[in-house]
Amino acid sequence: MKEKNKGNGLKTVLIVLLILLVSMISFIGLYNNAKNGVSSIIPKYIKGSDLEGYRVVKVKVDDSTSDVIKDADGKVIESATDEEIKEKGYTKTSEPANNQDLLNEENYLLSKKIISNRLDNLKVSDYKVRQDLDDGSIIVEIKEDTNTDTVVSSMIAQGKFELQDNDTKEVLLNNDDIKTANVLYNTTTTGTTIYLSIEFKKDGAKKLEEISNTYVSSKDADGNTTEKKVNILIDDSSILTTSFSTKLVNGKLQLSMGSSSSTSETTDQTTLSGYVTQAQNMATILKNGKIPLKYASDSNKYIQTSIDKQLMKNIVIVVTVILTIMMLALIIKYRLKGLLAVLSHIGLNAILLLIIRYTNVEIGLGGLIALGLVQIINYMLLVMMLKENKTSDTKKAIVKFTYRIIPAYIISIVFTFMNFLPIYSFGMVIFWAITLIFIYNIFITRNLIESSKEK
Repeated sequence: MKEKNKGNGLKTVLIVLLILLVSMISFIGLYNNAKNGVSSIIPKYIKGSDLEGYRVVKVKVDDSTSDVIKDADGKVIESATDEEIKEKGYTKTSEPANNQDLLNEENYLLSKKIISNRLDNLKVSDYKVRQDLDDGSIIVEIKEDTNTDTVVSSMIAQGKFELQDNDTKEVLLNNDDIKTANVLYNTTTTGTTIYLSIEFKKDGAKKLEEISNTYVSSKDADGNTTEKKVNILIDDSSILTTSFSTKLVNGKLQLSMGSSSSTSETTDQTTLSGYVTQAQNMATILKNGKIPLKYASDSNKYIQTSIDKQLMKNIVIVVTVILTIMMLALIIKYRLKGLLAVLSHIGLNAILLLIIRYTNVEIGLGGLIALGLVQIINYMLLVMMLKENKTSDTKKAIVKFTYRIIPAYIISIVFTFMNFLPIYSFGMVIFWAITLIFIYNIFITRNLIESSKEK
């Protein structure tokens, strides 16, 4: 009997230590050393737009015009004075940013679809896209954070890709040739390099192989180096002018976006992160195709959340005080078992918060309400288990709880498919909470209470 009590006591101590460890990680954090100080390895909470505020961006079909100068053969001349235009017989016309034939409902809807796909690829979790099919204008609502401006610029960029002959301006490859695009990392002992990798379709891959075999450095009969170069442009802006040193036979073009040196004491991780973000944004633009129309920003407004943050803090304080009183009541009534139940409740919350962060659950107002509701649900189960423990196995209390909570569990699953953030956030938190409550109380709380029975 003594050995059994000793074993139960050791089990209780180990479970309590485990709960304390997990609670410290969840509530305080876990950090590692970095060159610029310490950084947390635990993901941050993702706050919803109803708590953080949101950005409303309206873009319209670009109705501007620009002067275009062409020679007698129709070739576009980048710039020329009025005297040069007259002397060389150039023509100067005013052309719209968008051809009138392209202004139709099909292209409006395609533009909206591409913008939505880009937002998905950029992992913007809480957004709304609306469109006026009369004029093609699009209104996007996205939550406000440090990446909002970058997201907006990537969202509305047309994404026109061209690989041109640097001298003749002949287009050798364009968006129609692209299969996909992604970001690659190459880490060696000397440092890390970030690449934008563009993969081409079958015909595009053949073209790329021919181009890489043609646009190379070579020497003429006099020994002089000649170099045929290509110019890579996105939305008519050059990102790289280069020639090829090897034939590209795998259909992939890798462009270096930047690198960091492992031997340099001044290596800036923020700069390297910037290269990654730049490459990811360009990959997102290219992989989702070119927007058929040119769009221009019409308005860009920040809408502050209507939720009073001070009021929210006061509510949290009141809920915390009430919960503390409830937990003290358990300790007073059930003594050691009550104390262990309280520790178990703290551990459950610690694990739930870690799950929310690692599964990228977006916390909105509905999520906060759900977290409050979780405290009541688990408290009720703890009371049931403590009462049941007096006469039989606490497993019966968990079984009773399971039957009662099934309807709420089904509803929470339905809510996770809703697009409305408060409902989605509420559903996700309740789903993970009920799942955790069932598993956690069977393996942790039950063992704590059972192992503390007086012998």
